[in-house]
Amino acid sequence: MSCLSLVCWSRALKVLDTKAWPETKEDLYEFGKADLTLILQHFAAVLNDKVDCTMVLGECLQLKIYISSHMQHLSAERCWSTLSTGKAFANVMKVINLLSVFPVSNAVLERCFSS
Repeated sequence: MSCLSLVCWSRALKVLDTKAWPETKEDLYEFGKADLTLILQHFAAVLNDKVDCTMVLGECLQLKIYISSHMQHLSAERCWSTLSTGKAFANVMKVINLLSVFPVSNAVLERCFSS
């Protein structure tokens, strides 16, 4: 990875785990903000003309507040699946959908090589 180290990358992907989000709105506001900024920089060429990057951070905050208020009972997978079918939070959801194709760990690959 050119811009993102593996440590930063795995930390950035943790923003997808809604159960790991902070409980207070103040902490939730800052949670994942720096990581999302790095992701936007890293994927700028891919996101160009598809995502309004100036809207992503604001939409992300609205999305986090919405999920913590209305969807906290759902698993992360169900939450993202439900939100990806709608038109709300369009810019940040395109980034989330891009991130969701990357594995959070390489455990499956390691098991394949050790067999």
